[in-house]
Amino acid sequence: MKILRKSKHYFSQHIPQVEGLEPGARIELRIGERVLDVQEVTRGVPEVHLLAPRGGENWISGEEAFVEWEARDPDGDELIYTVQYSPDGGNFWIPLTTGRREPFLAVDPSKLPGSGEKGAYIRVLATDGFNTGEGRNTEPFYVRDKSPQVFIDMPVDGQVFGHGDLIPLKGHGFDLEDGELPDSALMWEFAGGILGYGSALEVVRLGPGEHLIHLIGIDSAGNEGVAHVRVVIGLEEVVPPIREEEIIRVGPTTLSFYANVDAPIHSPGDPAVLIVEITNNGIDPALAVEVLMRLPIGLFLLSDSDRVGWEVIEPDQTVVWEFVVVGEEEGTYEIGFELKAVNRSPAVELVKLHIGEEIPQTTPPEVSGLSIRAAVDPPSVPIREPTLLFVRVTNNGEEPEYEVEVLLDLPPGLFLDIEPEPTVREVLEPKQAAEWEFMIVSEKEGVFEIGIEVNSANLSPAYTAVELHIGEEPPETTSPPETSPRFPIPGFEIFPMLLAIPVLLWLRRRRHRR
Repeated sequence: MKILRKSKHYFSQHIPQVEGLEPGARIELRIGERVLDVQEVTRGVPEVHLLAPRGGENWISGEEAFVEWEARDPDGDELIYTVQYSPDGGNFWIPLTTGRREPFLAVDPSKLPGSGEKGAYIRVLATDGFNTGEGRNTEPFYVRDKSPQVFIDMPVDGQVFGHGDLIPLKGHGFDLEDGELPDSALMWEFAGGILGYGSALEVVRLGPGEHLIHLIGIDSAGNEGVAHVRVVIGLEEVVPPIREEEIIRVGPTTLSFYANVDAPIHSPGDPAVLIVEITNNGIDPALAVEVLMRLPIGLFLLSDSDRVGWEVIEPDQTVVWEFVVVGEEEGTYEIGFELKAVNRSPAVELVKLHIGEEIPQTTPPEVSGLSIRAAVDPPSVPIREPTLLFVRVTNNGEEPEYEVEVLLDLPPGLFLDIEPEPTVREVLEPKQAAEWEFMIVSEKEGVFEIGIEVNSANLSPAYTAVELHIGEEPPETTSPPETSPRFPIPGFEIFPMLLAIPVLLWLRRRRHRR
């Protein structure tokens, strides 16, 4: 072994017990012929008698506790002590100190796991360098269980978010008795109720103003630990003034909305470019639009902002935006883009980005080959006055053709003005779109959310929703309606399918190539 001068090196080595060693024998540590240290073999085994703690004693957090003992070596050798603590009746031992020469030790009970019903024990090991003796308490004493420690990693205290932004929540908890707390033992809440469970969530439920968010950890004994963080939500953005002739009140075919990624597979740390393309199809005048990107946990934005707009798009004009993101951990991530336009129902596009070597195979394959758009005209009508629901389905791919089926989720209180016919399937060729119009009527006031689902073989269902106001006066809005995105993010409440009615009846159908 090489020894460096003017430095200390510590090491340990277990050697087998040598039988027949007599007192006076020597164990030597050498380098070559040089003797570094010597331990003489003695006959006597050290004796240890524990004085404290006593049986039945209670150690309480915040009060200093003491371990005391008496020890002697028959040969008069100097003794070195190791003190150990067992919270489970002597099955598992935790070292409190080693290499101690004084026969006492002060202990902070708040740093020890609780003993439970079996009680706790202390063991003191005394060694003269060759022989080792021990002493322990014969009756258990008790240490109270501890509440878990809870930590919020994200967001930072006082962090400011824009209205409608996704708020990432990350945290963890540790318990001296249980160890790391599982997701099922972590709950997020605020003054308005429970936000969700787990070590990581994304939420958008918070309104403008300051909010205090709590992360509560609960251990197996029911003890709770709490951490807090304060966040600030900005006011809803004000839409720039729009001329009366720019207000759009008809049809779902005004805008085409498309999102994609430069390459479906990227290596960890390799930036990915997300491309969003919006076209004003020329059916209506100029439109003011906004695009908001929803990033899942694990992806990070390299661009300046996760939103663009409000920007006016003229008839027959196409606008393209690019967002740059990066991911450090392997996996498949779903990124949402929400399009808002004045007096239009929001539309959502989903893009999948895989970080890693290869894309995992699923059955059936999740291919975003179809897009769905929907709107109501007018968006507010009196009781018993019909309104039109527009639905447009587009085959986005170069190939192949798809056979599609449209289903409406009508909540109680809304009815089709004409009874639906049996299910009919429609074949869409590549780059082809089909449009349907449904006449809907209601006999009671309220704000109703209508769901539209499109199904096709070998494709995941496409889904969107629109709002319809029935009553004398529509709700006042000064900006595009704020709605939750319709893509899976942990912690979101899922839109309940109140009444699924298969509908393929159309009053008027139009087809065209994009």
